[in-house]
Amino acid sequence: DKDGNYVWGLDGETDRLGDVANIVLQPDGNLNVSDANGDWIWSALNANPDASSWLNLSPEGVLQLVSGDTGKVLWASDGDLDAVVPTR
Repeated sequence: DKDGNYVWGLDGETDRLGDVANIVLQPDGNLNVSDANGDWIWSALNANPDASSWLNLSPEGVLQLVSGDTGKVLWASDGDLDAVVPTR
């Protein structure tokens, strides 16, 4: 956040935190985490990624994967998919 405090991490998403080497917003629009060998650890979406997606970090520290086409939150670190996100 603006005060330099921790806002989001993968520690709540996977028990393989120590193996994480790459976090990538893939061309298909999914946020993907892999190890040093490129093996999958975690993804934000299980189905229906949106290639127009972009990442937003809200002022409250919520990481959001947002559809560029619809503005809809596809995934959020706090689970709130009804949040209103400012347009890019």
